[in-house]
Amino acid sequence: MEGMNLGWNVLQDIPVFQVTPHHYDEHMEQLYRESYGFIFETLVFWINPARQKWTESALNRISLYTEKWGLDPKQIKILMLGDGSGNQGKRI
Repeated sequence: MEGMNLGWNVLQDIPVFQVTPHHYDEHMEQLYRESYGFIFETLVFWINPARQKWTESALNRISLYTEKWGLDPKQIKILMLGDGSGNQGKRI
């Protein structure tokens, strides 16, 4: 279902964890800590061909940057924020 409706698994977990949508409290924290829904959501999001193309574009830009400045690509440090399940960070 997640592949057809992004966020479906999280929606199934909301009543289980007694979460009020858009209301931050201990139930929301528990949902983020213990729910499996976000794992499926981020995995489905990152296998999208458009998202994978974005990663390839980022790799190309890094390559151009290192060539321009004469840097070793393996020595560059990149801070990745919002990488979901870590797929993009591993690729880069």
